[in-house]
Amino acid sequence: MDLVFLVDCSKNITPQKFRKVQSLLYDFVDSFHVDQDQVRIGLIQYCSDIQVDLTLDTCSNVTQIKLAIENMQQQDGSTETKLALDFLLTFGFTKAAGSRAHAGVPQAGVLITKNQYNIENDEDMIKHGVKIIQIQPTSREHMNIAEISSAFCSLAQDSKQNTYQGTLADIVFLVDGSYSISPQEFTWIKNFLFVVVGRFYISKIQFGLVLYAERPKIQFLLEHYSEKTGIQTHIWKLKRINGTKTMTGRGLGKLLKQQFIETAGSRISEGVPQIG
Repeated sequence: MDLVFLVDCSKNITPQKFRKVQSLLYDFVDSFHVDQDQVRIGLIQYCSDIQVDLTLDTCSNVTQIKLAIENMQQQDGSTETKLALDFLLTFGFTKAAGSRAHAGVPQAGVLITKNQYNIENDEDMIKHGVKIIQIQPTSREHMNIAEISSAFCSLAQDSKQNTYQGTLADIVFLVDGSYSISPQEFTWIKNFLFVVVGRFYISKIQFGLVLYAERPKIQFLLEHYSEKTGIQTHIWKLKRINGTKTMTGRGLGKLLKQQFIETAGSRISEGVPQIG
């Protein structure tokens, strides 16, 4: 996937909300496998002027993207969203800027602006096959997390390359399910896990899941599911567990002692990578 964040940097957005946008983007890029052969990410800021911070071919790792996000600054000027979207098509999603549209790689953008824009009826976006998700900065503490999560799910499901056919692996998710995680954040986690599972062939990849707070609890072992629908259904039904303490050490202990062992379905003796 080629993904470009298009961020309104005008002072129509309060400094507090702008910092929140930076923080959320900073955390969110960790959701992607950033590599020139996998997900490429670009970053463009706009108001009445356009500022290109990253083109799709600029960087090949998350660290560079996070540095660009940290350096984002608000500018004087009006919010010219149509101008920015036109620039996105005429420059951001071009081969010269690193786009792989010519190779059939899905093109997606996340538009972050306070003003609602009728993106669904933008004929240029439709014509060029670019999927745009719009997010509005809000003062509500966790709304952006939920919206970005929904955006990611939508983009991932639309992607023509959303299923990895690579090597074998045993993967166990270790999830903080304590009450220190808000319901909105826990929903985001479930959405993310749902999408991740959907991107693998279960015949080659085995999944397990441990939920923890003060005490860890195995949700399912590596050997439990042979179809991704069963895993995804289980993920959707996850609920937080009692306790506000986050005992990560205990969770890791459960991971090693009761998940990454052959009786739980681990293929470690066959040399299959064990990933947590």
